[in-house]
Amino acid sequence: MDDVLTTLAQAIEWAQTEQKGAQQELTDIEGVISEKLGDRWKDLRVLVSDEENGRRRALILLHAHFLRIPVHDSVLRTGERQALSALSLI
Repeated sequence: MDDVLTTLAQAIEWAQTEQKGAQQELTDIEGVISEKLGDRWKDLRVLVSDEENGRRRALILLHAHFLRIPVHDSVLRTGERQALSALSLI
């Protein structure tokens, strides 16, 4: 499953949405994921650089969904739905 999510996250591109609240929540969610997955998250995260914001966002939002981490920001919830939609096409 980790390989599927990594591949999907590398394939998805979103227009960059610069919203301070969304970026902060994304960072917070990533922290929760890191706590839950530990070294597994570090191994996955290294595959997507910080400059690849759309891919990073996809990876985080998919993991948030599967780990049942709530996403409150409307922009991030839309991105989560888009990622899940793309996943259903694989």
